[in-house]
Amino acid sequence: MINKEAILKAIDEAELTGTEILKEEAGLLLVKFFYDFDEAEQEAAAAFAASEDDEDDSDLEDIEEIEDIEEELESEIEDEENLDLAYDEDDEYYGDNRLKYLSEVAIDYVGEALEDMRDDLDCEVQYVGYDIDEDNADSYEFIAVFFDKNLEIDIEEVLDEMDI
Repeated sequence: MINKEAILKAIDEAELTGTEILKEEAGLLLVKFFYDFDEAEQEAAAAFAASEDDEDDSDLEDIEEIEDIEEELESEIEDEENLDLAYDEDDEYYGDNRLKYLSEVAIDYVGEALEDMRDDLDCEVQYVGYDIDEDNADSYEFIAVFFDKNLEIDIEEVLDEMDI
């Protein structure tokens, strides 16, 4: 049986904020919360971004060479639809190394905290995080579903059912 009070207390003790229960039913608790970045994390993210930007400037010639190769490849395979040769995993962070750093900090921290909660509270947990943007770079939003070990739950299905 899911212990709502113990879960909420554990979330609070992990210093996660803005806790909101989105769904509660037998054996399941769906919770939204935020990881708030402190000043030291914001400063570290800015320093990381500056160092990455300096490194990126020194690689400009390599980038131009890669772009030339991409153009050649694109012309060779014009008949392929929806082909994105320029895809880069870092594009998920809008090319902003500061946001990338902050995202990684939040995901690592919350992942470890939820793993500890799972072990301590003897339940299962799944979670999703929502990308931050420049306008909301003070915190990172998460939704987690805590559920009994005997249940088979998929957080994506739960979120789809609720149109989240």
